[in-house]
Amino acid sequence: MLATCTLILFNFGKKTAPSDTKFSVYLRVTFRRIPKTYSLRIKMTTKEYAKLMKTGNVKEENQHAIHFLNKAISIVQDLKEEFSWEEFESRFFSKKEQKGPVDLLESIQEYGEQMKKEGRIKTFQSMNATLSRIKLFYKKK
Repeated sequence: MLATCTLILFNFGKKTAPSDTKFSVYLRVTFRRIPKTYSLRIKMTTKEYAKLMKTGNVKEENQHAIHFLNKAISIVQDLKEEFSWEEFESRFFSKKEQKGPVDLLESIQEYGEQMKKEGRIKTFQSMNATLSRIKLFYKKK
């Protein structure tokens, strides 16, 4: 049995609030009929939430809600039958998954190439200058 993930708007008991009132959005994960909610520190109006649930389109500042939902769904799909709350929470709250040590020179070079593709030539030149200085520094040692 797979866990399920959904976004909920915490507007319980506040149905008569003004339409521009923002409420907290939570991620609810349910596994074996046991739900757990996680605060996303995101606020939306009831109209924004309805639009999100209907079409998936939201304002740019609310895109984080979709990101967190997609992250939770991908973790659940990765874990499949081996799902546990501890493993889910450790993956969901980890800052970034690193597959191994980071190569600084390679990262600078990749970032520079990305800037070149975006047409940010000055940044690309700056990254290349940084890269050459770092290489020069290590050659002297």
